[in-house]
Amino acid sequence: MEYRDKPNTKSDIVFITDGECQVSPDWAEQFRKEKEKLGFSLFSILIDVGPSSLGTLKEFSDRITTIKQLTGEEAKDIFVSF
Repeated sequence: MEYRDKPNTKSDIVFITDGECQVSPDWAEQFRKEKEKLGFSLFSILIDVGPSSLGTLKEFSDRITTIKQLTGEEAKDIFVSF
């Protein structure tokens, strides 16, 4: 049984990235449709390591947090606020 076939499953996804990847508009649209259909949220964490941009993440994330490093204290602050 696939995840999407399970009834009443409520989950969220935490996506950690350096922001260096782009996605196609078609992919982002399909992802948003599936996210709405399945009822989950996507929380993105952008590790600021250079010329990364929020542009791509804004296309499919519900919430974006930027950090300089993913240390224990920063991780705690991120997950406590979700």
